[in-house]
Amino acid sequence: MKSKKLTKAVLYQDITRQGFLLPRSSSTICNLAYLLRVRNGVEYCPLEEETNGMFCLNPPKKLLLLMYIQEELDKSGDMRTVSFDEKHLPDVDWCLKALSALDPLH
Repeated sequence: MKSKKLTKAVLYQDITRQGFLLPRSSSTICNLAYLLRVRNGVEYCPLEEETNGMFCLNPPKKLLLLMYIQEELDKSGDMRTVSFDEKHLPDVDWCLKALSALDPLH
């Protein structure tokens, strides 16, 4: 049996098939290292079913949203992180959905 080569596209597809809500694949954060951290349970990524579909008319800046997400993870005792840097950021839509999964009333 021939094994699949582990590429970003293959890993992205496998993780989303498991129900995770990943940032858009074109997002700078979606590289192979990030996807491996999500798959291995080191990096926080919400499940599609955890998001409530609410939206924000005037969302805060992306870095502030990421700070809120990390604060919610810390409050819950979740050991996973949101390890982004200025060159590798998820999109605002993902940040809003991830925050709503952690605290729907935030």
